[in-house]
Amino acid sequence: ETAAKNDETAKRLMTVRGIGPIISTAVIAKQTEPERFANARQFAAYFGLVPKQNSSGEKVRLGKMSKHGDAYLR
Repeated sequence: ETAAKNDETAKRLMTVRGIGPIISTAVIAKQTEPERFANARQFAAYFGLVPKQNSSGEKVRLGKMSKHGDAYLR
């Protein structure tokens, strides 16, 4: 928690709902540049934190969490 309080990137990451000191420091440790993501959806998708989409025809179904992305951060 001390490392997160002293790092500017960690402070910015912690402004996002659901991201605390542990996740923010883990993202920094994985050398991920949050600036490269246009929005929170892209950020979540990169780490596999979005539901898998199972759609056919006109029906849109969201399934379980995808297994894509970094397993440690997921």
